[in-house]
Amino acid sequence: MRRLEYIGGGSAKFWEGVVQGNDVVVSWGRIGTDGQSKRKEFGSAAAAAAFLAKQADDKIKKGYADAGTATAPAVPAREPAAEAPAAGKPAPAPGGTGPDEDTFDPPSGLVRMAYARRDQGKPRYRPAEDAHAEAGQLVHRYRSRIDLVLDAAGTDERIAAAARAHLGGTPDPLGAAAVLFMVGMHTSYYDRDKVVRIGQQWLADHGLLFAVEASMRTATFTFGSTNSRSGAINLRHTTDSEHLPWRWAGPDVLGEMRTALAAAADDEYARAVATIGALRTDANTRLVAAFLAPTETAWVDELPADADHLDRVLTSLYLSAVYRVDQLDDLPFAGHAIQFQSRTLPTLVRTIGPPIAPILARWSENAENDVRKRLLAAIVAMPTDDAFRSLVAHAGKAPYRAALQEAVPRYPVRATRLLAEAAAEGDQVAVELLRAHLLARPELLDDIVPSLPEAARDAALATQEGVVLLPEAPADLLPPVLASPPWTRERTAAPPVVLNGLTVPAPTRVVWADGEQAHGLALRARIAFDRHTEPGTDWVDELERYTRNDWVMRSVLLHAPVELALPVLKTWQPKLIYDAEGWGTALLARFDAEAVPSVISAVTTSNGQDAIKALVPVLDIEVATIMATALVRRRAARPIVRSWLLRHGLATLPYLLPAALGKAGKTRDVAETALRALAAHEGTDDVVAETKRLAGEEAEDGVARILATDPLELLPRKLPVPGAWADPAALPQIRLRDEEVALPRASTADVLTMFALGKPDEPYGGVAQVAEACDPASLAEFGWTVFEAWRKAGMPSKDGWALVALAAVGDDETVRRLSPIIRAWPGEGGHARAVTGLDVLAEIGTDVALMHLNGIAQKVKFAGLKQRAKEKIELVAANLGLTAEQLADRLVPDLGLAADGTLVLDYGPRKFVVGFDEALRPTVSDEDGTRRKALPKPGAKDDQDLATAAYQRFAGLKKDVRTLASDQITRLERAMVSGRRWSHEDFATYFSGHPLLWHVVRRLVWGVYDTDGTLVGAFRLAEDRTLADAGDDTYTPPEGTTVGVAHPIHLGDALATWAEVFADYEILQPFPQLGRPVLALTDEERTALTLARFDKTTVSVGRVLGLTKRGWERTAPQDGGVEAGVVKPLADGWFGVIELEEGIVAGEPTMLGENQEIRRVFLSTDHDGWWGTERTPFSTLDPVSASELLADLTELVSAK
Repeated sequence: MRRLEYIGGGSAKFWEGVVQGNDVVVSWGRIGTDGQSKRKEFGSAAAAAAFLAKQADDKIKKGYADAGTATAPAVPAREPAAEAPAAGKPAPAPGGTGPDEDTFDPPSGLVRMAYARRDQGKPRYRPAEDAHAEAGQLVHRYRSRIDLVLDAAGTDERIAAAARAHLGGTPDPLGAAAVLFMVGMHTSYYDRDKVVRIGQQWLADHGLLFAVEASMRTATFTFGSTNSRSGAINLRHTTDSEHLPWRWAGPDVLGEMRTALAAAADDEYARAVATIGALRTDANTRLVAAFLAPTETAWVDELPADADHLDRVLTSLYLSAVYRVDQLDDLPFAGHAIQFQSRTLPTLVRTIGPPIAPILARWSENAENDVRKRLLAAIVAMPTDDAFRSLVAHAGKAPYRAALQEAVPRYPVRATRLLAEAAAEGDQVAVELLRAHLLARPELLDDIVPSLPEAARDAALATQEGVVLLPEAPADLLPPVLASPPWTRERTAAPPVVLNGLTVPAPTRVVWADGEQAHGLALRARIAFDRHTEPGTDWVDELERYTRNDWVMRSVLLHAPVELALPVLKTWQPKLIYDAEGWGTALLARFDAEAVPSVISAVTTSNGQDAIKALVPVLDIEVATIMATALVRRRAARPIVRSWLLRHGLATLPYLLPAALGKAGKTRDVAETALRALAAHEGTDDVVAETKRLAGEEAEDGVARILATDPLELLPRKLPVPGAWADPAALPQIRLRDEEVALPRASTADVLTMFALGKPDEPYGGVAQVAEACDPASLAEFGWTVFEAWRKAGMPSKDGWALVALAAVGDDETVRRLSPIIRAWPGEGGHARAVTGLDVLAEIGTDVALMHLNGIAQKVKFAGLKQRAKEKIELVAANLGLTAEQLADRLVPDLGLAADGTLVLDYGPRKFVVGFDEALRPTVSDEDGTRRKALPKPGAKDDQDLATAAYQRFAGLKKDVRTLASDQITRLERAMVSGRRWSHEDFATYFSGHPLLWHVVRRLVWGVYDTDGTLVGAFRLAEDRTLADAGDDTYTPPEGTTVGVAHPIHLGDALATWAEVFADYEILQPFPQLGRPVLALTDEERTALTLARFDKTTVSVGRVLGLTKRGWERTAPQDGGVEAGVVKPLADGWFGVIELEEGIVAGEPTMLGENQEIRRVFLSTDHDGWWGTERTPFSTLDPVSASELLADLTELVSAK
């Protein structure tokens, strides 16, 4: 390893590099920190060594020297921050080894972004060589619009003449400015970054004096309307009070002018300043002048007088010109200006330095998230007490806490002083951070804490009270992955087998699951324009007319005669069409493999993450590449890709092999990943054997090598670096299994690295070794603490692995904590995080985890999250060879209860028996059966380990039972409405035989149905779990029948008898069954397409949203975030739709009114059925669905 250091000019930096095989790993940063690392791959070890030698030579030329050798400053030393030492301020750590906490050394990236100033060293400036050509092309592109403005009524004649002269080849600063102004007003988004070329062309062709005069004159124009039908604008000079238009092109070129001025020779600069000074005639030009020449301090000092004139654009110029803190008062548009121009903040920070920190903190309070992040990063770079205190003052808010966690290791002594100061005043966040800080750097307890003022010293010492650390485990007890982490070793790998041109028979095929093609064909009905479902359509005309209209063409192709549609389909390449997963499936169902190229075109150009679903039935070379790429690069699509692999299994091999064994590159990389995923499903031996059968021994060897690669060695070229919030010292120790020792801190950091390397469905392989070696509860608690630390830091997206890691180390308690957070996230703008949370629940995979996942799939107020949960459940079910409904039956955990529904809790000297009553309320009794009001807390005579574990077990059990009861009651009610049926064997296994669920089951009437769905009997579950009929006689179901929750419509005349039985036994039903309202459609309504009796009825939006508790769901937000209404899933795939007149704004439901009229009620086959028109008569519904729909609507409109 080669280590170089640079100490001087206020800096103390290191650079080190090492060759690892064919790779070079370089690290750099401040001395005393870990710095940053980067890995670069080469073709050979010799090439890697040559690169490292050149990099070292370059560093030495810049003043670096080998570690231990003194280095002289290469540049003049920077002045220390202008701040007097605090009274009683302790000295730095002994020996001077701590980082410099007092010298302001702005990051190099910030310095590069700042606008140039002559007093900060003259920059070099050379106009771009291609500026003349590109500027000419840009002006030519918008010449017709320029001419319209110049010819427009009201355009200033002098300006127009100057512009025409300049365009005609006679250079004129006024005309040049006018042309730039007009180009800026008309440029498209794609051309905006080219406007600067016009300023560069001025400098290159006409010189600095011409360019600065033209720049000043751009601030003298505005535009007005001609009121003509063409919509043309005119061009004139501004008045004294007018602002510049928001599309003013000045900011695009003024930065270029400023750099050229800063680089100019003194005499040329003086002439340019004279030119600028002569044009300072109003507030706009005074601001531009100060921006261009900020070292003309007299001009800058005049600017506060024009502060009332500032808007968002001009504030950016103002901030880039000022040089004192007192010039920054009362600037309402400061945050907008920083967002508008990315160079503004770096300029301010470099010019004013640390004294600006309190101002930045004040601006950050109301800034947008991205601006706040930049402001806080600037504050962190400032080595002053004021800067640090400004972060501490807001540390209760996640962004500030995250910034503070970046600052603490950068300024360890200052952090100790100021966190202790805040802790002494009762700041709990400061207490938390100080505790972690002192644990991470215990030397500060001896070197710094004793010299603190008494209150701060006591607060610092108090943070360490009660801290008991286990001894660190010796190396021989560590799992191999921690004893020698793979990323610290030189990587070696056998050369891959490359078979260019490998041909394996791989015809394009569409493979349908049972009923899937029929479903696809049924989708055609909702993907249609009205004329396409009516007789007499001129299909030849439709196919010709809509060749370029993909949205209409999809309907034409789905309904035109096949012989006419097929030739058009073969050349149709749709782009960016919504709902490809819907109409694409329908197209495949109708045309089979002929439709695959068109669907591929739509999927690969779609922004929707669900579009790829349309390709799940397809086997095709291009589809295999799409799936493999999505598996690696599209996290949201991974479950879909895995369902494709699961469905087709080894049949995917012919489609993956050519890429997986082809030349090195991204296509091969993703295909190899897909092969590994396939092997995980099908088994490595089967994949290798099938490869040999398909492609021979050489291919077999290649695939065997791919699959033989140690998964621990599959590392990215650049290792992820956890954020500062993930300080190993601030996290709980991880205890080894059956040992009273813990992982060393360095190993804890390696565990975090492994967490960061994982994916929701594919944790880094080394985590399994860690889990095997460590105490499960300790590791789970560690994972949860990491997750909570991430949440407190504002959940930075780059560290989303903190959530993902729970999938690898979480337990049932993790699930109980995480589930309510997942449910809440969509309402906080965190839908994507919530979906990842679903992945975590699925991967934890315990009965409790799947119970919670299924609960979200059944009942959550956010439709998008609910749908994702359903998809996860379906994928889990498919892996087990079950339907989602069958899986739901098996997901009701017994929670460790005995068959009689009891659990013995062992406290050592005494034991308690826990059970549950008919309402699933917990009961507690002694071993002799004596009832207790509650489970007692562990006492002094109890075995503390046993009693504590038992007490915690009971607390978790109560939570699980509450969740189970709520979810299962909802599920059974929906089963009654949807007509779900079970075999008698499944009923006995999953309902009457379940130690908890039977309490709910016995409070319902169950129907027995023949093969035609006709009720042939009914029963209840008696207290002894036998079946009893309405006369209380033992009931035996007939052979060949099924069982379901009886709807009162089915019970008919027996309804009153059953109601009397339940009243006699005082059985309280878990949901309305026997007393449920039964309603029916009128004869007129049965043939109608809408339910007219509810049209134009005014209803409360709150009541509409309340329908979600009765199984209704909100439609997806569309333009402006407006949801059209709500839908109710009904039997046989139908949805009842309530469309509101105005709709509901997502996030602010009553924005369009607290009360709204119902526009219409109709049926649809689509969850967001309002997209279509009503085409289905209500006679389509079965009597139960119709009754349920009418009952909900009747209650909605009758509510006052």
